[in-house]
Formats: sequence, structure tokens, C-alpha cells
Amino acid sequence: MVISPGAKSEALTRRAATDRFPPSALGFVLLSVVLLASISVVVVLGTRLTFFNDDWYFLLQRPGLESHGGLDVLLAPHNSNLVFLTAGVYRLLVAIFGLGSQVPFRAVLAVTIALVGVFVFLLVSKRAGQMMGLAFASIVVLLGAAWEDLLFFASVDLVGSLATGLAALWLLEREEPRRYLACFLLVCSVGFSNVGVPFALGAGALLLLRRRLVDLWVAAVPLAVFGLWWAIEGNRQPSHLSAHNVEHLPRYLLDSLTSGLASLTGVSRGTVPDTYTRGRIVLGTVAVLLIVALVRGWRPRASVLVPMIIAVSFWCLTGASFTPGREAFASRYQLIDVALLLIIGADLLGSTHLGRFGSSALVVLTIAAVSSNVADRLTYGYRFLREQSQFVKADLGALNIGRRLAPPNLWLVADIARNPYLSGVTAGRFFTETDAHGQVPVYTPQQIATASIGQRQGADNVLALADRLTPVKTRMRLTSRSECARLRTAPNGPSSELSLHPGAWLLYQADGPGLEIGVRRFAPPGSSAYIGFITPGLTERMIVPPDAISAEWKLSIKSTTASAGGLHVCPV
Repeated sequence: MVISPGAKSEALTRRAATDRFPPSALGFVLLSVVLLASISVVVVLGTRLTFFNDDWYFLLQRPGLESHGGLDVLLAPHNSNLVFLTAGVYRLLVAIFGLGSQVPFRAVLAVTIALVGVFVFLLVSKRAGQMMGLAFASIVVLLGAAWEDLLFFASVDLVGSLATGLAALWLLEREEPRRYLACFLLVCSVGFSNVGVPFALGAGALLLLRRRLVDLWVAAVPLAVFGLWWAIEGNRQPSHLSAHNVEHLPRYLLDSLTSGLASLTGVSRGTVPDTYTRGRIVLGTVAVLLIVALVRGWRPRASVLVPMIIAVSFWCLTGASFTPGREAFASRYQLIDVALLLIIGADLLGSTHLGRFGSSALVVLTIAAVSSNVADRLTYGYRFLREQSQFVKADLGALNIGRRLAPPNLWLVADIARNPYLSGVTAGRFFTETDAHGQVPVYTPQQIATASIGQRQGADNVLALADRLTPVKTRMRLTSRSECARLRTAPNGPSSELSLHPGAWLLYQADGPGLEIGVRRFAPPGSSAYIGFITPGLTERMIVPPDAISAEWKLSIKSTTASAGGLHVCPV
């Protein structure tokens, strides 16, 4: 039977349409399942945590340790970043939902991560097909190596910039680009964090490649917004840009590339050197495959320059302003690295027919990468943040116990809280905000008493300073020692202990070595919080106030030398 060319063409058209629609519908259904899984993980794990590190600065201290309000709440730099949208998200969530529940915060973060997955899917599908788009989106939204982005709400700044930046690129790549909406999204990307700047540069490169010079304003407007902000507000914080950082940029770029490759393939585990080594093995393999392809006549599409420009400019800006905490392997950078590397990979692969074997291999590799990331890095990140949440609840529970007497400027730095991630909390701002918007979850005295030793020590440190248990010099003299107790230092540690009921106490050491004064309330014996130093020959006075619990403080001393010493402790 002979088929006419016209009939053959019509049949092929019908077949193409038939083949195209079911995968598209099925692809979006499968994508929805993956996104729901990601949202569930982010929300469920996140609601078992509490606010952490930078969260406290956004919640309590914008723009500084004593916020003066006004536009500074939105426009003041945060780690040299423009974060007016990030700060606005915090303010909006607190105003609507208060501080008592993590669910609204975690839901917003989860949806933002899901949007990153949606636009990775759309951008990759256009380049390499929906099967590849679904696989790459799955890797991104369940990227355990980016556990900070998934579990730390303040990462909404980077994730928000990434989501809006990818959305803007997708709009600009359409046959009928939505220029005004794309420009708005790029401004939003810049408004979440400085990560928006590389996306604006990438948008400009895309417009140049497509010879749409008349539309360059789409990229120029967000860059102008950032430049204006920097001239007015951004330069108030010292820049970490230095010649040393610029000199080491090539190494930083290599480390960023290799750590990103290790994260997306699921081999980011073990020590940092191990991660870099595995990432370089992946990079070497990719380089060999590209060289072979080039020898065989393959040539990359010019469009690959757009995600490459975004990635390289992001790494250059981050590396040039490097400071401890901005290492290339930092968890919060991995979502950006991996999303951009996957789009680059899709551009390099192009529309490839995978076949049954290739599709099966892609599914297996995706499941392996996601499983490795979730089982190792996400589990590690969750356990770390879970422990830090317990420290936060113990320290803030102690602050609540001493609320009536706590000085407003009591600052929960690492030496006080026994935790380096509460430095955004000062007592005055904490009580002001919680009075207005509800109490954040904290431990009760009973829960503090059963917490870990480190958490109980941190609670004692905070409560001792909240109760102002600091000995001060006095001219009072001991008139009688009949009611005094005497503590003597032990040979290898603290002395025995004395219970202190509320009231005034005099502390006197006649001679001998200087003594450190320790108190405890929740911590076990031998784990006192040391609150002062007694000078021999002087009398010092200490007030023990009543607070929200009845348990008495336990006083002990420790010699600052190998010599023995003693202390008279007398009620007034």
C-alpha cells in the first residue's frame, strides 16, 4: 500500500501530538507528587525545630542589636545583602500568625523550594525533555546536601532569590516574553538577597544572545535598584572584598563547582576533603565525556552561556567577599549551585532520546542520588538543628524564669548561652516581641531539669545573669561568723556546695589564692556557672532574688591556683 506524502505528514503530526500530551500530563502529575513529598519533609521536620541563628536578627534586631524601626527594618543590610523582601516576609508572618508556631514559616519555605523545583522542571524540560526535567527537579527539591536551605527558615533569602530568578529566566525564554513581569521578578530576586544580581546579569546575557537590545532595561532595572540601595544603605556594613580573596578566586571557583557536582550526584558525604575529592572525580568524568563529544563533532548551544554566567558570577561574588561561613561547600549554597549546574547540564545534553534503557538508568541514578542525600546529609542537618533547638529552648526557658529581673541589655552571646546561635537575642527585645506577638516555644523548668548537661549549664548561665547573681564589693563587715558557712576548695576541683535562699549574702576570704564563685540550679554537681572572682581580704555582697521557681541556687568555689582556699558565706 502506498501512502501519500500528505497523509504521511498528517499521520506523523497526529502521532507527535499523541505522544507529546500523555508524557506532559503524566510529567506534571509525577512532579506534583515529588513536590508534595518535598513540602511534607520541609514542613514536618521544620515544625520540630525552632528559630535559629539569623532568624533572631530578623525577628528581634532589625537593623541592629537595638532596632530603631522605620524603613531600616526593611532596608538595612544583612551580612552586606539587600534583604528588604526577606525582612518583609518575617514581618508579615509574625503580624499574621505570631511567634508561637513554626508551621507558617515552614510552609512558606517549603512552597518557595517547590517553586524552585517547578522552574527547574520547566527550564530543563524545554532543553532536554520532560523525563530529564522531572529527574532534575526531584534532585533539587530533595537535596539533602542543602539541608540549611530546607530546614533553616532564614535561607528563604537565598531560596527566594533563586526561585524568582529562575522564574524570570523562564519568562524571558518564552516565544512571547513577559518583559514587565520578568523585570518585576528580577527586582524581587535582588530584594531577597544579593543572589539576584547574578540572575540579572544572566538575564542581560540572554537578551544579548537573542539580540533583543531594546529589552535590556529588563536586566538594567534590578541592577539599578541594587546599585541605588548600595549607595544609600548597603555600604554601611564593612565589605569583605579583599585582594586576598580575589587572588584565591580560581580555587574558590573550582571548589564551588566540585562541591556542587558532589551534591547533585549524592556523593557529598564524609569530610570536606572527601567531598571535594569525589566532586573532582565527577568533574573529571564529565570533562572526558565532553572532550569525546567535541571530537565527534558535537557543539554546545550558545544558550548554555546564560546559566554559566549566572553560576560563575555567583561564585565570583561570593568568593571575592569570602569570610568564614562562606566556604564553597557551605550547605546553604548547594541548592543554587545544583540548580544552575543541572540547567547547564540540560543545555549541554539537548533534546536527547533516552530510550527504555536510558530512561531506566536515569530513574535509578535519580533515586540513588536523592536517597543518598536524604539519608546522609539531610539526616545530619536535621540532627544538628534539633540539638541546637534544644539549646535555644533551654536558654530561653531560663530567660523566662528570670524575666522580672533580667536587664534589657542581657545579650545571649556564645559565652553566656553556651551556644553560638543565639547572638541575635537580647532580653529587652525578646520580651517586647513575645509580649506583642506570642511566646516562642521554650522549655519549662521541668524540661530544663531533664535536658542534656550542656543545655542545663547554658540555662544556669543565662539565669544567673538574668537574676543578676554577680558579687559586688561592699564596705559592710562581718559582725559575727556564728551564722556563716565556710566553703573550702577541693584538691582537684570545686568545693562542696551551699544552698542559697533568697536574700542578701556576704562573701569573705581572709587570705589565700583568689577564688572563682560558681552557682548552679539545673546543672549537675561540678558543672557550675562561674559568675565572679573573689579578691582576698575584701568583703563582697551578693543578692539572691526570688524568681519564678522555688529551687535554691547552689554555691561553690574553685581556686585559681593549686593552693587550697576557703570562703566565709554569711546571710545578712
